[in-house]
Amino acid sequence: MVGKKLLLTFILVSTMLSGCISDSGGSGTSVEVLSVGEKDMVCSFGEKVTLNVTAKSSVSLDNVTVKIRGLKNKLNQMKLIKSQVVELARGINVISFACRIPTCSPCNRLDPGIYSINATISRNGEILAYGSGSMELKQ
Repeated sequence: MVGKKLLLTFILVSTMLSGCISDSGGSGTSVEVLSVGEKDMVCSFGEKVTLNVTAKSSVSLDNVTVKIRGLKNKLNQMKLIKSQVVELARGINVISFACRIPTCSPCNRLDPGIYSINATISRNGEILAYGSGSMELKQ
């Protein structure tokens, strides 16, 4: 019976310690991607668009990298890759990316359709949040 209590105590303490260690120093920092792009976003080939990443942060953070990737073509190449280093304020943040949609051409291997756009928020090489949205490309 003592062995079972000792084992249970060890498991409980190990679980609590692992939670403390993985919590970025106990800072309680929470970052969440709320949206990538606009709902039902429709774009044309060659068009200039603004793609917004909306994020929520529990604290202010500087030197944060926000990266978007998407429009994977038939050759598995991402035709949209952009990143920005920003400062996140506590609360809701909107990070805007000015983008030009590639033209519809044989060299881009990009056809009309619905494409995923992914956003990653990282700091010091650690991914804090990830989110995705979609966009429809039309002729």
